[in-house]
Amino acid sequence: MLYLYGKIKAVMKKVIRKIKGSDQLFQALLIVFSVFLAFFITEWRNTINDKKELNYVLTALEQEIQINKEILEKLIPYHDTVRNNFAIAFQNDSILKLMKIGPQIDYGVLMQNGILQNIAMSSAWETAKNSNKLTSINHTKLQALTKVYLQQDLTFSPVWEILDLLHSREALDSTKIEENLIMFRKQFSDLRGREIRLLQYYNEALKVLSEG
Repeated sequence: MLYLYGKIKAVMKKVIRKIKGSDQLFQALLIVFSVFLAFFITEWRNTINDKKELNYVLTALEQEIQINKEILEKLIPYHDTVRNNFAIAFQNDSILKLMKIGPQIDYGVLMQNGILQNIAMSSAWETAKNSNKLTSINHTKLQALTKVYLQQDLTFSPVWEILDLLHSREALDSTKIEENLIMFRKQFSDLRGREIRLLQYYNEALKVLSEG
């Protein structure tokens, strides 16, 4: 860029002196040109930096979605197993006996690894929103990303409700074990449906982001 500036400056000097031999005119035009070129260089550098920052943001988002996808791919079969366990327990007296601990219910018999082992993150998405870089992302990518993180919230937010429900007085009441089993089976069925859709959105977003 500095080499280009030097060449243009030299050419300008020759041209202007041929048109008019005034050194004062040349100096005035050279100042104007220097200011213009400095502005051009600044804008060029800012454009390069903006592109680098945007690429960094997109790379971080792609990596976050890939990690979240791997987490989800492990959760889906586990939650499917838990859902089936609730259905089986409803028809199996021996399992029901194992679940009853005095007046309370032990749901750990049906979900030995709890509800979640890992949870999907959204730190890269939040960082992108706070840095105002979303306005620089093209419409197709932005639409795919928005769908992913909206569905991610819809998928995992109710998990905390299930967790609270599992520790509620009614859920722990052994006299209501049958109706609780039906309720939680439905909860996990709904959760699995949301997870399947989220996995679809993850795959779509990763495909769009990989297209450059």
